[in-house]
Amino acid sequence: MINLLGDFGMHWLLKEFVVDSNYRGKLIGTMLYHFSEKYIQSTMKEGWKVAIDLRSSVGLEKFYSNLGFSECPNESMGNGMEKIIFKH
Repeated sequence: MINLLGDFGMHWLLKEFVVDSNYRGKLIGTMLYHFSEKYIQSTMKEGWKVAIDLRSSVGLEKFYSNLGFSECPNESMGNGMEKIIFKH
């Protein structure tokens, strides 16, 4: 399940991103994310740049890094992460 919150402009927040533990490691999370990013791109106008932000659970930073997110370190919980996408 993915819950996105966006302004249909410059910023989107990936509020929730959950894959049942029985289905992890089967590329379902990766496919869900790519589907969501394609949806976001479908809302963008030509030449737009959009930020996608999230708060990672501890230990999942590598998963998000593999999807193109950069870490924004945080000492008290999982790192905040951000990815900038462009519409060409």
